[in-house]
Order: sequence, then C-alpha cells, then structure tokens
Amino acid sequence: MNCPYRLMHLLTSQQARDLDALTIKKGTPSSVLMENAGRGVFKFIRKHFKQIKNKKFVVVCGPGNNGGDGFVVARYLARSHAQVNVFIMGHPQKLKGDSLENFIKLKKTRVQIQLLSPKLLSQSIQTDCLVDAVFGTGLSRNISGFPQKLIEWMNAQEAFKISIDIPSGLDANTGMALGSAFKAHHTVTFGFPKCGFFMQEASSYVGHLNIVDIGLLDFSHHPLQLITKKDIQNLLKQRKALTHKGTYGHAMTIACSENKMGAGLMSSHAALRAGAGLSTLILPAAAFGHIDTNKPEIMFEPIGAPTQKAFKKSDVPIVLKKIKQASVVALGPGLGMAPSTIGFVWQLVSQIKQPLIIDADGLNAVSKNPRILLRRKNKTTVLTPHPAEMGRLIGKTTAFVQKNRRTVARQLAQKFGAIVLLKGFRSLVAFPNGNIWVNPTGNASMAVAGQGDVLCGLYAGLVSEFGPCDEVFLLGCFLHGLVGDLLAKKGARVVLPTDIIQNLHLGWRFLKKRSPVLETEFY
Repeated sequence: MNCPYRLMHLLTSQQARDLDALTIKKGTPSSVLMENAGRGVFKFIRKHFKQIKNKKFVVVCGPGNNGGDGFVVARYLARSHAQVNVFIMGHPQKLKGDSLENFIKLKKTRVQIQLLSPKLLSQSIQTDCLVDAVFGTGLSRNISGFPQKLIEWMNAQEAFKISIDIPSGLDANTGMALGSAFKAHHTVTFGFPKCGFFMQEASSYVGHLNIVDIGLLDFSHHPLQLITKKDIQNLLKQRKALTHKGTYGHAMTIACSENKMGAGLMSSHAALRAGAGLSTLILPAAAFGHIDTNKPEIMFEPIGAPTQKAFKKSDVPIVLKKIKQASVVALGPGLGMAPSTIGFVWQLVSQIKQPLIIDADGLNAVSKNPRILLRRKNKTTVLTPHPAEMGRLIGKTTAFVQKNRRTVARQLAQKFGAIVLLKGFRSLVAFPNGNIWVNPTGNASMAVAGQGDVLCGLYAGLVSEFGPCDEVFLLGCFLHGLVGDLLAKKGARVVLPTDIIQNLHLGWRFLKKRSPVLETEFY
C-alpha cells in the first residue's frame, strides 16, 4: 500500500529503545527528546483540564528516564501556576543523565518534592490529577516489595490518572501486568504505540491512548501497524456524477439453510449499504420459502427443489453459472454443516474465480480440508474467522489462538496467500506479505450474534465498489467497529447487527470529517 504519510507502527519495547538510540545517533540529543516528551504530556494535560491554574497535581517519578519525563511535566505545570507535588521513588543521588539535569531544573521552581516512604503510602492524598512516571518500557520483570505497594497506593487514590509513555508495571510487549500495574484513565505515549497496548489484558490499564510526536525517526518498513483514518481516506471520495448501479459492481452472497436465513439477509443488505450497486442472495429453495423478504433491494436466487433445506454438491454447476456476473462472492453465513454442504463448499472454493470472502460455516467447512485454499493462492481470498473458527482452521484450541493471535493470523495468511481478518478484541488484518494491521475500533456493546454476517457483507460491498485493494480490507473492520463505537457513545448498551447496517452513514460521515490523524480513540 502506498502511504505518503507517517504510518502508525506498533513497537515492542526493544524496538522503542532502538528507535530512541537511532534518533539520538542521527543528531537529536536525548535531552531534546525528554524535553519534547514532557512538554507533550503537559500539552495533553492542558487540553484536558483547560484551566490549570491552582489545580492540584501529583507527579510520581521513578529513578529512570520515565521519571525524568515526569520532572519535565512538573516543571511546565509549575510555570502554569498549578499546585504541584513531586514524589520520588529512590534517592535523588542515584539520578543520572537527562533525568538528573531535569531534577536540578525542577528544584529551582516552587514545586514541592518529597521522597516516597512507607509512611507516605499509609496516607491518602487530595489531588485533581495523578501523573504516573515511575517505570517505562524497559521494565521486564515482575515488580514486588515497595514498588508494588506504590502502584497499589497510586491506584487507590481518587484522582484523574495519567501515565507517561506506558502504565507503570505493564509489559510493553504482552500487555500483561508485571505483578501490579497502574490503571490510567489516559496514557500519553511517545512516537508510536507499543504493541502490548492492543492486547485484551492491557485495556484496563492503558485507558484512552494518546500519541505525542517527540521527534523520533520513522521506520522504512515495519510489519505491525495500527489502522487509522489516514490509511483509508483514499476511499472516502465523493461518487462521480456520471455513474450507475453497474459502476459499483454486483455482490453475490451464497448463504443460508432452512433455519438460518437471517445471516444471509443481513450480509446481503450490508453489501448494499457498503457500496455494491447490486446484491443477490443465493440460497436453498426451502430457506427462501421461509424468508422474510422485507428487503426489496435484495435480489434472490433460490436453488433446488422447494423442499431443499441446504446446499449440496450437485448444486455447484448452477451456482457457478449464477455468479458469472458477480464482482465479488461472499460464502458462508448460515450455510449449516450438513455433509452435503461441506462438499458443496469445497467445490466452490476451488472453482470460484472472483474475489471470495469466506465466513462462518464456509470457514467451518474449509477447516475440514484447509488445503483446498492452496488452489486459490493466486486469487483474492478473504478469511474472516473468530478465534474458535481460527482454531478449527489450524487445528489448535481457541486458547492457543488467543495467546498467539498475531502469529497464527500471519502464518495463515502467508500459507494460503489470503487476507485474514482474525476477529476479537482489537481485530487483526493479516496480509500474505507478513504485514499485520490492528483495528482500534469496536466495543463490548457489539457482542451479539450476527455481527460477523454484517461484517462479511460490508467487505463484499466494499470490494464490489472499490475492488480488492488493501485499503478495503482495512476499511471494512474499521468502519464496522466505528459505527458500533458511535452508537455506544450515544448510549446504546447493546448494538444489534441491523443497527450497524442502518447507521452506516454515521461512520461514513465521521470519516469524512477533517480531523487530526489521531484523536483520543485513534480516529
């Protein structure tokens, strides 16, 4: 993908340290990076509070560079006439380098500086904001003893809580708490997010994630990225006047069985809302006989005798004939797992020439014979498993998949030359070239059956309109989750799949707004 802007790389702790070192080697002094970092956190605080004067702030600083960033923040707060207390873990005599220099500068201000002690931790504090600057990304072992008690004390305080770069005690790579970890309302990180921030375990510690550019260099190539609004803006252009339904392609969905009609309907309807000029649902005749056809925009192609409840292998020739004019094919929602249907899926996967999105029972059928995907290695194939479906595809447990999400998504994409969307908390989009993108949108209100069927349809509609370009596969999951986020912010406790379809325009409207590359929730 050609991206003329700065990609939002996700870094391991070692990569973050290497990037710091490279930036310093190329001529930016480490003292400048620390100053930029502290000033960036201060600007975030100023934006959040609007009025800083006479507000109470406590900045808790450790002995390393993270503590040095905290000293800079405290100095800027003091300049703005805030009431600032700095608590230091360890003796100032052990400070060195840039941290020591900023501690000396801080002592020249009116900031109250105290050494942390067990006695202090036995008391509560009254403050508007507690800033965590204890441990940075270099922490790799479990914390215990006094540092652990300190973090537990910080978590117990009633205040707005901010972490500098990373919540103290959080593993930057895994998102796991190393014994104990600070629970921030906001984390202000530097340059690029850390990959652990997007693990499910980290969500209760990181809070809202904010990025500050402190002058770090960029990578020429990096295999793990965060999807942002900028990555998909090429697709947000206004439709041209001299176009018609044929311009936007024909999405065909092969779906349904007698008792699972809703999945195909939602997928076909979502395809139209996403951009397809035409949408056809191909389904067994008995399923069509029971279907509620209150979506007059969808065309239907019943297959077989009126009593046929599910697809069978002998239906393949007629289905292939029906989809000749398709721009994209979606296969799987509500198909069921009758033995005859499994053979039907195997034959179709091997013979469909168009871009193919395989979801739900389509994936379950393929999991019985994954090697059939090798026959599509030179064709566009999109696999959209949730963790359990991924487990079936690779012969592993769901727990294994969840523990190794990035690895299994990348391996599956590379093995079969497919685009893999591994659903779940912070869904992953893996490409055959090894690149993985993390989707920051979506929330727990969307945990309802049928969301995957809608997402399958969104992908079909987007491919129908724009073709199978990389941006489409980023936009599909990003847009789906974005609409869910917007509805949740309006108060929806549960967002139904049909709510996503009906409110897709809210997502398009939001994406077309002029706004920074990253806002509080990355879009």
